[in-house]
Amino acid sequence: MKKVTLLEIYFLPPMAMARLGNSEIPLEAFSWEEDSRAHSACQTIIRPQVSFLVRPDGSLEAYLPQEIRFKDEGKIRPVAPFFELWADILVAGEGQHQVPVTLDLLAGLGISLGKNLLIRAHAANTKASRRVKDPACSFGARLTIRGDDHSKHNLLAVSPSFPEREPLVYEDAPISLGHVQLIRPVASESLGQDLSCVRVRFTPAKGEVYGSTEATMGAVSPLEPGRQLPYASIAARMHEIVPEANRILNPHTPWSEYIMDSGLADDPQPSDSYDGANVGESICWGTVDDTCEIVLYAELTVKGQRFNASTRAFVAPPDYAPDRRPFFSMADELADRELAPVEITEETAELTALEIHDLFKRIFETTNLLNLDASRDYLIRENLKRAPVDKWPSPPHIGREGMTKADKPLSRLSADVLDDGLSDRPTEEHSRLPYTEMSAHAHGSFTSLDYLITFLKMRGDRVREMIRPPFGSFKQLPAEPAADSHPDFRDPRVFRDTLHDMRMPPYMRDSDREPLSLTRRQYQTLMNYLTFLEQQEGSAESTAQSPVTPAPEMQS
Repeated sequence: MKKVTLLEIYFLPPMAMARLGNSEIPLEAFSWEEDSRAHSACQTIIRPQVSFLVRPDGSLEAYLPQEIRFKDEGKIRPVAPFFELWADILVAGEGQHQVPVTLDLLAGLGISLGKNLLIRAHAANTKASRRVKDPACSFGARLTIRGDDHSKHNLLAVSPSFPEREPLVYEDAPISLGHVQLIRPVASESLGQDLSCVRVRFTPAKGEVYGSTEATMGAVSPLEPGRQLPYASIAARMHEIVPEANRILNPHTPWSEYIMDSGLADDPQPSDSYDGANVGESICWGTVDDTCEIVLYAELTVKGQRFNASTRAFVAPPDYAPDRRPFFSMADELADRELAPVEITEETAELTALEIHDLFKRIFETTNLLNLDASRDYLIRENLKRAPVDKWPSPPHIGREGMTKADKPLSRLSADVLDDGLSDRPTEEHSRLPYTEMSAHAHGSFTSLDYLITFLKMRGDRVREMIRPPFGSFKQLPAEPAADSHPDFRDPRVFRDTLHDMRMPPYMRDSDREPLSLTRRQYQTLMNYLTFLEQQEGSAESTAQSPVTPAPEMQS
């Protein structure tokens, strides 16, 4: 047997999303695929993939589901990711390999699970402590699991103890953040899956909300975020804040006295994302949920040398549209940070076209989920509370003129098809959601690759006008903000760059409540491809093209 030397261990995936759910059965695996049926409009469908059932002894059974079920009698199935432990090894006479850590590999290294492997977990929710700048208002749980322990381990979270500070979560009333299980490897293979691989599964919590004994009844504001409502109001519907069984938190912490935008803390934006905001004096009701971030660690000891690996999962709410692909995903965010600027040549142009086509298909899928009429109305009112309409008289407008004939030449289809948009009351002879229907119609054409490429070739200047630039990187931003907007990027210190208008994506917010844009890499790719098409059109007789690289100010 050839000598094997362990070089490094790591988890795959290095990061994952988990989703809350109160069903006891986790969601099965599925993939996104394009529906190829004649009348499907090339939209995304979900297709079952090989999934794992965890047996009572902690081992796995692989199977292929016949259907994907998201609920069990009204209870939502959680997304509970598996993490595989992998290794870089050096095999004598063969070189370096990347392989899963299996029972055979452990035996070849002369080690065992029980004696040489430890799994550690640290899960925490720090949202309240971030708001009030008090670590005692965080809560978390830590676990250590031996390599031969394949039972489920509950993550029972409590607040850390500090002198003269009130803990938010008492030790005798912990909050469950889910559970962790080291899967039992078995020397078997099923449906192409090696069941002898070392795997860890994290199952998130159920989606509960917790409060103190004072979190009894509260008013539901019928108004949008940012608008105030007196606590005792005939317009408000009263509801139970948290169930009685979940009123277990300490009512004497700073979290129960927190008020947004009070100047006492550096509030995250939007600042009203807590229970109690915009009701009465906006005093926090002192509630928390059971989302968390968890970091998993593996420690493998080989002949006295310790090898370490880590991975993490972020817990999110359930996905309300699992068969729709967002155009701005975590994968896009990571690509924006890590991948090099796009170069387009004759050799890469076809692949780039497919990437842009996929982006526009995802945009179409997103528009089908958006009530553009409601979003436009709300964000125009947000604009008008912050800025006078006449300060920027040229298109794109920030007021009621936005996305109407007043926004020509930017607004063409909406200006020709819809009324002037200044009225809040739909007429009987028109659609009650005209902008929503128009948006879906306009973006549907771009699901055709041929139509999209033709449009980009013929209307490149219009595309440049219509797409909202992303916020610039630090390298792009000047030391002092400019008086007006830059054509290629936005600056959060330039007031006009923070106002909503009809540029794409229209009337949508990012996580900081600013106008949403494509990522810098998506924007660069699209703009560079337009330049490539123009150069190609201008020198059709040429058989080779020079690389088109991003303009210096767009490189990050």
